[in-house]
Amino acid sequence: MIMRLLKLRLGSDAAWYRVCQPLFAIMAGLIAVVGFFVLTKLDLTPSQSLLGMAVVLSLVFQCCIFSELLALKRKAA
Repeated sequence: MIMRLLKLRLGSDAAWYRVCQPLFAIMAGLIAVVGFFVLTKLDLTPSQSLLGMAVVLSLVFQCCIFSELLALKRKAA
């Protein structure tokens, strides 16, 4: 049953890449906005704030890189 579901294709790979790339760009923006709002509401020391900003920015950076990798994969497909 699981193997049948894994082999099932709902659309072409290029279509999935076309859908997922903007999705990851939107997710990166949401992570940045929500993450910085949460950091401002917390009572943090300056070093904790810097660490929180570094974590939020690393998540945004990962989403941006994944979006670009999907663009490269879409061009190769």
